[in-house]
Amino acid sequence: MSELQKKHHSLTYTEGALSVGGVEEVLDYDDKHMRLSLGERTLLIEGQGLKIDALDVDSGTMKVRGVVDCFRYGGSAGGKSLLKKLFR
Repeated sequence: MSELQKKHHSLTYTEGALSVGGVEEVLDYDDKHMRLSLGERTLLIEGQGLKIDALDVDSGTMKVRGVVDCFRYGGSAGGKSLLKKLFR
């Protein structure tokens, strides 16, 4: 992919399920919030009873179940990933 091309992502929320496309990394998560890397930006999902239903790192898609109260975009995804924290 050319550096001039920007990666796109998508969000779809229906019937208690959120589908997110363009996910590069899960930075942090529990049952009340998730922080995802979408390339140069982060996505914070807040809610109740959040669970990762599926994650396909090859295609960058993720499915989340639970009650989503809000989601916000942030700046740089500079934090360490959960895997990097576990395997220091």
